[in-house]
Amino acid sequence: MGLLKTFLAIGIAVVFCVFIGYGLITIYEPPTNTYAPNDCYQTYNCYQVPKSCESPEKCIPTSQDNAEQTKCLEQLAQCEKEAERNSPFLVYYRNSFFILTVIGIIALIGGILISHIEAIGSGLIGGGILVIFFCLIYTSRYWLSFSKYLGLGVLGIVLAILIFFAYKKAMKKGNPPIN
Repeated sequence: MGLLKTFLAIGIAVVFCVFIGYGLITIYEPPTNTYAPNDCYQTYNCYQVPKSCESPEKCIPTSQDNAEQTKCLEQLAQCEKEAERNSPFLVYYRNSFFILTVIGIIALIGGILISHIEAIGSGLIGGGILVIFFCLIYTSRYWLSFSKYLGLGVLGIVLAILIFFAYKKAMKKGNPPIN
């Protein structure tokens, strides 16, 4: 591939990725409320003065007070975990993750299928890879909440698709695999 086609492919890849990322944010807007207060801290006020204290200045916490506070902190942590799981941000990032992953895979497949037009095919392949990379960064809040095996599985599927189509394309051009 000549220099002109190389730069054209790079340009297509970068602009495709930016177009998809900006298009996602334009069409599917993120939640606007950056701080979503939850009721966990109001429900579980773990730092209140223990009931056994008559005067906070003279209070010495008892082991029962410490056990109550430990239980309260555990309930608070569970409440926060549940609030995070139901957060509109997590739902948005989950949906964005799947939208971007599907678009990236479609771009990869499309690029491989039209690779006979080198600059466009290479550009779409590069754009698909960049979209998937952008997806992992943009949706990292969701991505990091995955189970480690699910995340590995998704990446494995994308890698398998890349290898499968690259192999099929190499065989179609008469380039046998290396023995």
